[in-house]
Amino acid sequence: MPRIISAFAGPVALLVALSSSFPAAQDSPLLAALHDELERSMTGLRIKDEPPPYYIEYHVDDLTTMRAAGRLGAVEVNDAASRLRTLSVEVRVGDYQFDSSRFVTQGRGFQQQAEGSAVAPLDDDYDAIRRQLWLATDTAYKRALSTFARKKAAFQNRAATDRLPDFSRETPVKTIRRAPSSGRPAVDWVQRVREISVVFRAAAHVQSSAVSVAQQRGMHYFVHSEGFTVATPIEDASFIISADAQADDGMSLRAAYRLTEHRPEHFPPVDELFAHARAIVERLAVERNAPLGDDYTGPVLFEGRAGA
Repeated sequence: MPRIISAFAGPVALLVALSSSFPAAQDSPLLAALHDELERSMTGLRIKDEPPPYYIEYHVDDLTTMRAAGRLGAVEVNDAASRLRTLSVEVRVGDYQFDSSRFVTQGRGFQQQAEGSAVAPLDDDYDAIRRQLWLATDTAYKRALSTFARKKAAFQNRAATDRLPDFSRETPVKTIRRAPSSGRPAVDWVQRVREISVVFRAAAHVQSSAVSVAQQRGMHYFVHSEGFTVATPIEDASFIISADAQADDGMSLRAAYRLTEHRPEHFPPVDELFAHARAIVERLAVERNAPLGDDYTGPVLFEGRAGA
């Protein structure tokens, strides 16, 4: 069976053996790579005379996005489908009571937990995914060590207090859900954006306008060293109509209609979308001619219940 032998560059002294075979067939190559690299990192990732990781987590977002935008009957953006798989890694050193997270220093602001991020391979190539995880984990581990050293030095001269633990143990859960369907949309949204944007062409009082639709669809994967495994679908879509105008006194005016759903198929019928575009045109026309309110300086009283 072919094997790849690799080693971390720099002071991390270890050898990595990546097997080309996958675990059980029900696991995707991506999940298999996440679990295997997590296990290897927890048992073998360390720098001499430095603490090893006590906690590691991986997040992967595998998303396909679509976006179209039109103005005055012309399409300005037509991104039919672009796919990106991003990886983020969190590594903690220390222990549950005191670790490399939650660190604030004067002049540096909040020091986020050591984290590495990278673009992961789109192909379900087990070895390629393992290599990218290996590099990102190594980077996150070294950052965690640096943050932990500064945090220990900062807390060394502080008076002992009843400090809350930096982390807590939780019962592991496993949630695996199906990926969203990837069928072709029933509506040509590029054409629909073009048609709706024509509404603003005859509105002389509108200075600028835009109609856009966007969708992202894919999966979010999350595993960590305490045993959690989560694979959940991501589906969201947005539709936006916006326009700007200016009143005679120079005041800038803006009106917009925004809608968010899981899928574009859940958007209202096209007649309703056209109605929202026309309503924006009419609203801006009314606001341009609306009289200015009188200036007022004085107290303002509010009535209501607390927490309502």
